[in-house]
Amino acid sequence: MIKPTKLTEQELQELQEFQTKSEKLIAQLGQVFFQKNRIEKEEQFLKNQQDKLLEEEIQISKTLKEKYGEKVEIDIVTGDLIYT
Repeated sequence: MIKPTKLTEQELQELQEFQTKSEKLIAQLGQVFFQKNRIEKEEQFLKNQQDKLLEEEIQISKTLKEKYGEKVEIDIVTGDLIYT
């Protein structure tokens, strides 16, 4: 029996279509990886900003408590102090 030396046109077309789909999927996964990496870095940056903001809040609170005492409410719009 003689062994074939070439794929049929249909087999070649199926194989080429599979290769195209595979390459497209790999490219899309690569894009997702880079987007995910960028988002993770942005998330970490924002978490650091949040930590800094919390430290600032603590410092402001400490300064105001030292100046006006523990039992005071502040109207953030007018700046009025309400002693409790």
